[in-house]
Amino acid sequence: MAQLLIPPMGEGTTEVVITQLLKQVGDHVKRDEPVYEMETDKAAFTIESDVEGILEKWLAAENDIIPVGSAIAVIRAAGELAELPLSVKS
Repeated sequence: MAQLLIPPMGEGTTEVVITQLLKQVGDHVKRDEPVYEMETDKAAFTIESDVEGILEKWLAAENDIIPVGSAIAVIRAAGELAELPLSVKS
């Protein structure tokens, strides 16, 4: 599993606002494909994935304020097994 992180945005920027999620859980994501949009107090950015795989889960929602460097999504690489629940009830 790989985590997508909020990229460093330069000196003085410590958090961003997630403005739009461009993929849904279960979608295939290609490397360098846009996956979400974010905004700082200075500019708006479309962020591309640095890995290829299946979007397992979003760790943030639209309009959330997220610290720079935080994980925003989990992507399962091709060939990796999906996450299993921690406990299974019979």
